Amino acid sequence: MSDMKTVSPTRLRVGVLCFALFWIPLPVVVILIGQKNNSGATPHAALVAALIVGLVQTVFGIFGLVIAGKETFKIVKDSSWRTLPRNVWAVLRHGTYQHP
Repeated sequence: MSDMKTVSPTRLRVGVLCFALFWIPLPVVVILIGQKNNSGATPHAALVAALIVGLVQTVFGIFGLVIAGKETFKIVKDSSWRTLPRNVWAVLRHGTYQHP
């Protein structure tokens, strides 16, 4: 792969963003908001909402991992594992990297 067109910086950035959003504790935030609002919702409703948010967040995280992983694998095929972090950072930051 001597061709930079095969590695999509946008796909890599979207994948990393989706995976990063996976690590934000949104279900806990949903439960805390439900408790502070006193909107008359039952604890069961807050739990169901937290489970749904957690499920959607997990799907986003897996989606991001798959997308970023595919793009990272393309970089690995062209370089080594040792230079992988530097090359991935270069693609994230500049949209290109120096391959050997």
